[in-house]
Amino acid sequence: MKNSPYNYSIFFDFIESYLPSGFQEINAEDPIMQQLEKVMKEHDQFLSVIHVDQIKHLYTSRGSKRMLGIDPTLFNGAHFLKVTHPDEQLLNMGQLYSKREFEIIKLIESGKAHISELIYELKEQGILS
Repeated sequence: MKNSPYNYSIFFDFIESYLPSGFQEINAEDPIMQQLEKVMKEHDQFLSVIHVDQIKHLYTSRGSKRMLGIDPTLFNGAHFLKVTHPDEQLLNMGQLYSKREFEIIKLIESGKAHISELIYELKEQGILS
């Protein structure tokens, strides 16, 4: 894993490319996805795209195999619950989202915010570079 922070612009490219389709048609062979995979591998990360309203899995990057031992074609949102530390499983039973995540979901559902806008806002605040 690299110790230095990296430029998050590839994530913005990803959002701008796939937002119009609702992230429904993510192509792992797309040059943007190839670059994103490379950056995430260098930083021990992977990407999973889940439709929040429907709790429906849309896409998981190849890093899920490397990091969790789960093939991306077999991955679903429930895997996050299964990989919780045993001491925390009881705390997380029946809880898919944190209080803050529910607040964000409410903003998105109400039309007051879009996920891409929230990410750009974090970038403007200097939280993402």
